[in-house]
Amino acid sequence: MKKIINPYIFFLTIQVTPLLVWFIVPSSIFEISLNYYDKPQFGLNSFLVYFSFLLAFFLGCKISLLKKRRIAVIKEDDVKPILYLHKITLLLSFVSMLFILRFSFDGNLNVIEAILFGETNTLKESVYSRGALEQIIIMGRHLLFTSAITWYILKTLKVKIKTLPVIILIGFILFLFTSSRFTLLSIILIVMVFKLQKPLINFNKVKLFIVVASLFFVFGLGVYFRSRNTWALLTGSDNIIVIAFSEFIGYFISPINYSVALIEKQQYFYPKNIISSLFGFIVTALNLNIGPNSYLQNISNYYNPSLSAHGLVGLWFTGFGPFLFIPSFLFGYISGKYYKLFINGNLYGMLFYPLIFISLFDSFRGFMLTQNYIMSNILFIVAFLFLWKIIKKIMIIKLTIDNTI
Repeated sequence: MKKIINPYIFFLTIQVTPLLVWFIVPSSIFEISLNYYDKPQFGLNSFLVYFSFLLAFFLGCKISLLKKRRIAVIKEDDVKPILYLHKITLLLSFVSMLFILRFSFDGNLNVIEAILFGETNTLKESVYSRGALEQIIIMGRHLLFTSAITWYILKTLKVKIKTLPVIILIGFILFLFTSSRFTLLSIILIVMVFKLQKPLINFNKVKLFIVVASLFFVFGLGVYFRSRNTWALLTGSDNIIVIAFSEFIGYFISPINYSVALIEKQQYFYPKNIISSLFGFIVTALNLNIGPNSYLQNISNYYNPSLSAHGLVGLWFTGFGPFLFIPSFLFGYISGKYYKLFINGNLYGMLFYPLIFISLFDSFRGFMLTQNYIMSNILFIVAFLFLWKIIKKIMIIKLTIDNTI
């Protein structure tokens, strides 16, 4: 069971499954899901790019896993900082949630109507159209991931903590009012990665099925509350199963469509995509304008703007061209390193690998690791642990001086 969360197995599954679906999906379903945009030919160039991309990740991951390193296991001394980290991130997430609710109800929109009629995207626009100060205030919502991770770490350390219902409540509120099913999906993935961590928690195939089914259920909820009317018009059906299935296929295969089109049209060495893929958090935080995606006009027959994710292959190919194996290798190496720490019960592995796992899950759409959702958590954890070490050293020095006097 533990092999499921092994990074190269999981990454291969996440990359190859949408590609296979893209190949075999009937044209009638493809046309509706991609809003009648064309399907490019998968040629030799596409095969070579995908092969080098997957092979580089595998090699990076394997080298990292084979490298011998001393691994410190999480211990009781870690309880206090993790407990504080949990409480602070949960508080910041909760405060952000309250402000999001306030921004939603302050506007001219009928909030209840938007939720009932499946157009919560309008609520998201109301929240995200606020000024810079308001955006900073609601940034704390991303730290819900750290709150969920630290909850599980505390659980493995046998610390009784009753904040899980609050985490789920915040996740659901964010899902409704920021149109972010990714938040709920990520919490489920955090549950999955900890449940499969051996030998901490017993986990059988039935429970795994429940977790996977939950991912599809949350996606379906997203369709119901976010874009039901839009996809009802596209499919010509009011059946929520038909609507959800059509959006799922579109969501799943559109990045493949764009990646293949970009490869076959030889659209590469665009610096914008190097910057946005490696430094996405900085670009978003500073609201930098790094230019338009001018290459999209060259694949306009294949690109549906309403499903904009390029896919990690497409993103890195447009940036690095035939050298996309370099970032892929590094991503594999980092994933392997923290996976090894994670399964051995190391504190840093347990804090960071679930975030990497979320990024692996979303990698068929793009590179989430450097975006706000994930990087804000990584930076906050690093800053918190750094400050904790400094405070601890100061306290030790003060105690030593007091004892000397």
